Amino acid sequence: CCGAAMDYSVVVGVVIAVAVLVASYVLTQKKDGGKAEPKGEANPKPKAAAKGKAAPKPSMKELMKQAKKNSKNDTSSAAGDPHYVRVLPNLQSDPTAVAFSPDGLKVAMSFGEPNRSIRVYDFAGLLEQRDAAPSDKDKHDYVSAMDFTQDGHFLVCAMRQQLNLFIRKIEGKVPLSVFHKTTKPCHPRAVDFLVASRGKWIATACGAGDGEIKFWNYKGELQQAFNVKAATISHFVCNEAFWAVGIPKQSVTLHSIKCEDMKFQQTAAASEMKSAKPPSAVALSMHTPRRGVLALKTGLITVWNMEGKKLAEYQEKSDDFKEWIQMAITPDNRTLIGAAGLNLKFFSFPELKPLHEIKDAHSGHDIKSIVVAPDSTHFITSAEDGRQYLWKCPDHL
Repeated sequence: CCGAAMDYSVVVGVVIAVAVLVASYVLTQKKDGGKAEPKGEANPKPKAAAKGKAAPKPSMKELMKQAKKNSKNDTSSAAGDPHYVRVLPNLQSDPTAVAFSPDGLKVAMSFGEPNRSIRVYDFAGLLEQRDAAPSDKDKHDYVSAMDFTQDGHFLVCAMRQQLNLFIRKIEGKVPLSVFHKTTKPCHPRAVDFLVASRGKWIATACGAGDGEIKFWNYKGELQQAFNVKAATISHFVCNEAFWAVGIPKQSVTLHSIKCEDMKFQQTAAASEMKSAKPPSAVALSMHTPRRGVLALKTGLITVWNMEGKKLAEYQEKSDDFKEWIQMAITPDNRTLIGAAGLNLKFFSFPELKPLHEIKDAHSGHDIKSIVVAPDSTHFITSAEDGRQYLWKCPDHL
C-alpha cells in the first residue's frame, strides 16, 4: 500500500512539471508573437552594447594574439624584440601627423602625397582601418599637424597649403565630416605644432613665421595670441598647465597656462630649462608631478621641474644613442622613451636609469615621431620608411 502511494505521488509530480513547462512555452510564444527562436544557429548575432556604454577596450594580451595572427610573415628588424607588437596597416606612405585619442581607443594618421587622406584606426577593432576621408577639397593640400579634442569627439587638423584649421567630427553618418573650419590662415606659414587634447582649447604654433602661440576654441575662433619674441620656434609642447617653447641656439622657456572662461593669462617666463647647447628634443610630463626633459645631440639628457631646477641627468656613451631626435614621457610618469636615429631606448623616469634598448628599430630608417597612448600601455613610432610600428611600454610586457 505504501509503495503504491509513492508511485502515485511520483506520477502526480511529473504531470505537474510537464504542465508548468507547457504553460511557460505558451506564454513565451505569445510574448514573442508566436515566433520560436531557431535552434542550433551557426553564427548567433552578438548582443548589442547597451546605449551609452563604450565597447570594452581589448587587453594587450588580445592585441598581441591578433598581432601574432596578422604578422606571421613580419620581416621587421625589431620583430623579435619583446616590446614590438606589429606594423600598423597603412597606405605605405610617410605620415604627416599621428595622434592618439584621449581614451586610447583610437589612433589617427594623416598622409600627404599621393594619398592625401586621414585614417582613424580603432583599438576596439584591433587596429583595423575604421574610416578614411580626404584631407581637403584642394587636391594638393594635406594635414601638417593634428590632434584629438579632449572629449575625443573631434579631430583638429591644420592644413599645410590653406594654413587654416579643419575641425572634423569623428562619429556620424559621414565619418570625419567637417564640423567647422576657419576661413583665414592661422599663421603666416604652415602649423608645425598643434595640441587640442590637453584642455578645452586648441594651441597652435609654426616653426618659422610670426613667433606666436595661439589659442582657439573648438569652433576655431581665436581666443588669444602670445608673442614669444622669436622669429623661429624649434620646439613647442604643452600640457594642461604649462607650455614649453624652444628657440634656436637658446634654452627652453616654460610658461604657465592660466585659463578661465577661455581667457588665457600668460605669466612672465615662469622658468627656464638651461642647457649649454640647443636641445634636439624636448618633452613635458602630462600629469603631476610635472617634469620637463631636454636632450642634446651630444647624448646628454636632463630632467627639470617646473621651477627650472635640474633633477637628474644622464650622459649617453654609446655612439648609437648620442644624437637624440625624439623624446616622450609616458603619461603615468614612469618611463622616458628616446629615439636616436634608427634606435630606441627606454629609461626609468625621472631617475633616467637605462631599462632597454632597441637598435635598428625601423629596418634602417630614422625615427621621426613617438606618440604614447594615454594609458601608457603602448606607443607608436613613425619613420622615414613610411611605416608605423606599435610597441609595448616596458611596464606592460
